[in-house]
Amino acid sequence: MRVLNWNDGNILQEVSANIQDYNYHACWMYVSFSFNHENGSAGFYLNGMRLEEQYLNLTYPTLTRINQTQLSYIGLNSVTRADYFYGLIDQLNVIYFVKSHTEIQYEATILFFYNFNSDKIHYDSGPNNIPGLSQDVYRLVSDNDSTLLLNTSESFFQSLGFTLLASNEYEFSIAFWLRLIITPSNKTNSAIAILQLSSLIEGLSSCTYSCAFSLHVYPNNENNRWIHLGVAYDSPEIYRFYVNEKLVHIDINRRYSSIITANSCFSVSIGGVYLNNSMLIKPANYEQMKCFSGIPVFNYTKMYGEIDDFTFHARVLEDLEFVALVLTKNASDNME
Repeated sequence: MRVLNWNDGNILQEVSANIQDYNYHACWMYVSFSFNHENGSAGFYLNGMRLEEQYLNLTYPTLTRINQTQLSYIGLNSVTRADYFYGLIDQLNVIYFVKSHTEIQYEATILFFYNFNSDKIHYDSGPNNIPGLSQDVYRLVSDNDSTLLLNTSESFFQSLGFTLLASNEYEFSIAFWLRLIITPSNKTNSAIAILQLSSLIEGLSSCTYSCAFSLHVYPNNENNRWIHLGVAYDSPEIYRFYVNEKLVHIDINRRYSSIITANSCFSVSIGGVYLNNSMLIKPANYEQMKCFSGIPVFNYTKMYGEIDDFTFHARVLEDLEFVALVLTKNASDNME
C-alpha cells in the first residue's frame, strides 16, 4: 500500500507484505488486506493468517482529501510492466469497513455451510457458494427449526469439488448436528455409516477417488436425540473427535493422512449409500461414496435420521469454537 503526495504523486509512505514463503503452485489462496484510517493500521492476511501489520503516519495534511484515488491492478502493472501475475482470481470484494481478524479467518477457511433453513436445501450460505447434491432427502420443519431428513436406504447429502489449503497443511474440521433413528442389529461388529470424505486421484483417465476419512456410530448410542458431532484433523496424523462440544477422543497415526496431503479435490457425503463392492454395475457416484464398501471389520448399516448445520472448515477449530457452534444453535433453535 502506498501513500502518495497529492500534487506530484511521489511516494510518501509504503507498506507491504511478502507472501513468497507461503506461495504454493497451482493452489487456491485467500488474500486479504485491511486498512484502518483511524489509526493507520494496514493488515495483510493469507488464508486467514495475519502475515503482517504495519502502521502508516497519517499526519500528512493532504490525507484529509480523500475524494481522489489511484487505480489498483491485479495482474500486469500497466505502468512498469514488471512483476506480472499469472494465474486465476475469483470473488474480488472491496468493502468500506474494517473486518476483524476473526471475520477474515472465517471467510478464508470456511469451505461450506449448509443450514437447510429454506426449501433450497443445496444452498451454501458460506462465501464459496458450493451447491450441494442429494438424493431422497426432505426438508423437515418442526419446533421452529428446519432440518434435513434422510429416511430411505438411498438417502444421502453430498458436497463435491472443494480443495483444502496447503498453507494450513491440509488440515480440516467438520461439524454437524445429527439425530439418528436407530434400528437394532443382530450382526456382530455392527456400525451405522454416517460420513465419508474422499479424495480425487489425479492423473487417471477416469474420476477415481480414494477414501480419506470415514465416520461411523455404533447402534448402542442414544436413539432419536440430537447430538452435535465434530472432527478436527490436525496434520499430519492427529484426529480429534467432539460430541456435544466436548472432546471425547484423540486418535493418532491414522492411515489416511498421506491421501489428504495430495492437494486434490474432495467429496464429503453424509449417508452410507454403498456398503459393499460386489455390485456388477456400479453407479456413477460410487467412487465418491465407497468408503464403507469392502471393509470386512464392520457390518455397516445405513443411516436414518436428520442432520442440520453441516459445516466444513479448512483449518483446525479450537475447543472453544466447537463450544460456540453448540451454544449458538441452542440459543436460536430447540435441539432437543
